[in-house]
Amino acid sequence: MTARLRKIMPLLISEAQSAFLPGRLMSNNSLIVHELLTYMNSSTSRLCSAALKLDMNKAYDRVNWEFLWDVLKAFGFPPYWIQLIKQYVSTVSYQILINGKPSSVLRSACGLRQGDPLSPYLFVLCMEVFSIMLRKAETAGLFQGLRISRRAPSVSHLFFADDALLLFRVTPDACLQLLGVIDRFCTVFGQMVNAQRSFVKFSSNTPEDYRDFLSSALKMQAKSSLGTYLGLPVDLGRAKCHQFQPLVDKVMLPGTIADRINHLLARFWWKSNKSSRGLALTSSASNHLPRGLGGLGIRHVPSFNSALLAKKMWRLIHHPQLLVSRIYRARYPHVIGYKATTSPSRPSWGCRSFLEGARTLSQGIMWKVGSGKRVRILEDNWVPGVSVRFKDSAPLVGLPSLVTQLIDPISHAWDISHIFQQCDFTCLVQATHHLEAIRSLPMDRDFCTWSTATISELAKAKNWNGLDDLISFWWAVWLTRNNLRFRSEVFSPAGVFAIAANWSSRSKEARELSDLCQASCPQGFGGLGCSSHHALGLLQPSSQYDISLAFDGAWTDVDQRAGMGWFLSSNLSSPSVRGGAQAGFASSALHAELLACLLGLHHVKDKGFTSVGVFTVCSSVPTLIDRYTTDSISVL
Repeated sequence: MTARLRKIMPLLISEAQSAFLPGRLMSNNSLIVHELLTYMNSSTSRLCSAALKLDMNKAYDRVNWEFLWDVLKAFGFPPYWIQLIKQYVSTVSYQILINGKPSSVLRSACGLRQGDPLSPYLFVLCMEVFSIMLRKAETAGLFQGLRISRRAPSVSHLFFADDALLLFRVTPDACLQLLGVIDRFCTVFGQMVNAQRSFVKFSSNTPEDYRDFLSSALKMQAKSSLGTYLGLPVDLGRAKCHQFQPLVDKVMLPGTIADRINHLLARFWWKSNKSSRGLALTSSASNHLPRGLGGLGIRHVPSFNSALLAKKMWRLIHHPQLLVSRIYRARYPHVIGYKATTSPSRPSWGCRSFLEGARTLSQGIMWKVGSGKRVRILEDNWVPGVSVRFKDSAPLVGLPSLVTQLIDPISHAWDISHIFQQCDFTCLVQATHHLEAIRSLPMDRDFCTWSTATISELAKAKNWNGLDDLISFWWAVWLTRNNLRFRSEVFSPAGVFAIAANWSSRSKEARELSDLCQASCPQGFGGLGCSSHHALGLLQPSSQYDISLAFDGAWTDVDQRAGMGWFLSSNLSSPSVRGGAQAGFASSALHAELLACLLGLHHVKDKGFTSVGVFTVCSSVPTLIDRYTTDSISVL
């Protein structure tokens, strides 16, 4: 029952409650309270505020059972579930040992068993009624919650199980209305406020005589500091080291305290008794090394504290829906991020801690580009070991700011058209090229559109030599660029022309050889499949299907390696092409072709197309898959 209830509790309980709920941390409440108290301590506005700490007397033991049944019904639990909980709660019996002998059985009429896994969730459900009553009173204007900035959410209460902290704009009427809500809840819930341990803290701009009057209206004592909240010091002054002294393994430690803990750990390791100072046999640096590296494996507290702060910052970035995230984003809009370098004026201790966590994150975090819509080109770290910058010759106007602007939106590959259009060296080389199509490359047209149109014209005119020269020139520019970028090789126009001539010559030899090797094709690849001329003729669009898939496979019998490639297009003569490639292993050339077909069909399915025309140069593929062909698939 507890496991089933745990799954739906975050859907039923408001964000003001942090106890026992998956995904909610006690430290979130501490950070929120710390930020609110920092605002109260430094407030100079005319509006006074207060923080009321309520202590429930024997909270678990006073739960009214009838109220609990009504709460379960109000939350929509089915009758059989409520009946099971009734049996679980109301069948409790106790016995007291008197002089070593158990007394008669005592049966309780209220309360929940502490230590049982289900009791905390039942208690939190009852406390949610208190939260609803406070929210309704705030919505009705009976009192105002605390808002630390215009864009920050209003916070009127924070709960951690039975630990309640109420925050409000203090006026005599607001105090009376708040007391009325508390009294009504205690009456129906069976609770009683412990006035001796409950108190109120007023903001620094509240006059002394006004504090006395308001505290008497609330029937509670007034204190100058909230002290600790959930075990953490949240109302921090200037003497932070003194306030953090009791902490050993909590987050947000000052550097002095962290160093002090390291010193105590070292002394504990080396000293033989309480009065001995001990003799250090190794340096302090080796103490913190892992034992596998020759150290003692003692945790380095400052580094551990930095890691916790980085983890907390990561949580705030990736969970913006949390109340603590919304408060900090509203109060310090430029702090929550991977590179929070801007320090706001008069930041709280929590804000400075998050800045330290952001600095730790920025040293080891790197973007995985993906679509690149959130990755900034110059500001973010997305290229390993390289600081990205634009060339000095780049124009100052119209430069891209996001990585997504460097990615082709159709093929989802890097847009390399700037290498052929905006590079000064490429422009110099193409201006002296012997081919007219290369010399007339337009600078104001889209490179993908122009290149596709040019290739189609050359293929239509059967100008295979010109097509070889064009592709070889682009390939030579690309190789020259890579040799310069990765090998720091010297380049020149003559070198580009030499590489282009070499590749163009190799392409012509390959075409001539393919006509001679018609009979040497692997089994299933003869006739139409081995002719590049006929292969180009196959790729004709049709209205019979939504998308066209063309694929091909390559295979070597030396090590059984294979390469598979495919591309998709709704109109195979248009530049709107998607595709992919993959390397792997295959048992034969036909196996490689079938793998390419399978990968291409997976791509078609992922894109959501329902009708596909499959183009292949392997005559055996249609024969093998003919029995599975449907009206949605046609193999050409």
